[in-house]
Amino acid sequence: MEVEILDLIEEDNKVAIRARFTGTHNAEVYDCQPAGKRISFEALEIFRIENGLIVESWGYWPDMNIREMLIKND
Repeated sequence: MEVEILDLIEEDNKVAIRARFTGTHNAEVYDCQPAGKRISFEALEIFRIENGLIVESWGYWPDMNIREMLIKND
């Protein structure tokens, strides 16, 4: 999987990213058998950092869109 950071914002002990994820479906995901398809989607993540380590994260991943990409044209 390739990850392209589109935006990165850091403030106090938090880091927020908007990233594009691109990869090949080569393992079971969302009950979809691997099909070798290339998919791409954007997601958002916010990380709370303590002592240089991620201790919490929140995010938005377009789960339904990802699943649709995996099952489309099966």
